[in-house]
Amino acid sequence: MPVANFIYPMYTFENYLKLSRRTKSLATRYWCACLKAHLGESTAYGMKRALFADSEQCSSTANWLNNSSRFFNRKEQGEPVIREYVVDIIDRRLNSPIPFKSLLCHPLWQLIDNRNPTISSVNVALSNLPSHYVNLLFTEDSFGNLTRKQSLTKKAVWSLIQKTDIHAFTCLIGRCLQETTMEGERLDTNQLEAVKYLLKLANITPFKSIATDFYRFINDQFWHLYLNTPLNVHHVIWPIISPKGEKCYLPMRLIAEEALKIDEVIELYKTLYEQACTIGLVPGNPAGEANFYAFICHTEMQPLIDTLFNHTHPPKTLTDLKHRIFLATC
Repeated sequence: MPVANFIYPMYTFENYLKLSRRTKSLATRYWCACLKAHLGESTAYGMKRALFADSEQCSSTANWLNNSSRFFNRKEQGEPVIREYVVDIIDRRLNSPIPFKSLLCHPLWQLIDNRNPTISSVNVALSNLPSHYVNLLFTEDSFGNLTRKQSLTKKAVWSLIQKTDIHAFTCLIGRCLQETTMEGERLDTNQLEAVKYLLKLANITPFKSIATDFYRFINDQFWHLYLNTPLNVHHVIWPIISPKGEKCYLPMRLIAEEALKIDEVIELYKTLYEQACTIGLVPGNPAGEANFYAFICHTEMQPLIDTLFNHTHPPKTLTDLKHRIFLATC
């Protein structure tokens, strides 16, 4: 039965204000980055000008927002928004079908703000996602109560991985926080999917403005959940030789005791996509980029790099690329 309504109250601006300092800073910075992208501006001053009416540009009476770019400069640095009515006025002026205030009140921030999550607390956060995701994760009994599905099909997981939004990322993080055990030497696929998704968001969405700090934060916040889980070193890092001939390490997990620096990995993803475009494997547009990042598998990264940069016989299609990677790894 489709889940028509949320069983839990939707998060509000008050929930945003109650977040811890670091979480609230990340939420604010992301909100500001999304505003900037939506407005097509590159500076805080440009954002202010885009939101002010012509009659307000030189007026000292436009006191709903400081008549300067200081407001957005401070939000870009993570200073929280205190006045809800300012956020509401911005939304009215944007005239967007989806209010940007929802980014400050998003379940992602509530999910990661709890350092000791339980199955119940994770489910509460996930149940506040948009209805499509709730229907994907939950079933509804005859009394209208939500029950978390015990598992997701490969098709459902793939549908999440193919997306490029923080709703899907929240789902993937929820899986990491709930399923903290491993079976023998099995790679922790939940962790791998989540860190790959973060790298994708860091390249093609406004999330790139907080990606590095978010990765550091989530490791500081949750590494203790996996403290007693025995891990093979390749469950944490994967060594490769980059296209420049330099040795580097890929994070295999979203959450680990010692988080790797991901800046160079974000750049590696971008380099690989640009090479894929150069040789005509994928189109140079957001859809092509998202599909290529979803195609990447860390455990196959070295043959992927070697094949992409084979200047004598480059692959002609993604299918051809996958076949060559298979031959190199079998």
